[in-house]
Amino acid sequence: VNEQPAPRYRVPDNIAWVDGADFDMTEELYLTVVPEGRTVLLKDAARLIWLVAIEGGDDVVAEVAELVGRPVAEIEQEVRQFLESLTGRGLLAATS
Repeated sequence: VNEQPAPRYRVPDNIAWVDGADFDMTEELYLTVVPEGRTVLLKDAARLIWLVAIEGGDDVVAEVAELVGRPVAEIEQEVRQFLESLTGRGLLAATS
């Protein structure tokens, strides 16, 4: 079985971001598209997925599942769809 490796992710060059946890605003992450200035708020699980993705681990889904204490099979589809949505909106970049 030739299984493709899970994609790795990085912060796109045109994204500025602030984690609310750094300023006592828990579970909120602010992404701003530069130079347009469009800001996107990620909360709770969305914030966690984005942060895990940019840390560059081998398997974002498995890491998120471990952090939230749920089986991979239970969250895999939702996490993958969310990652695709983030990359499609330019808020996350997949690397090879």
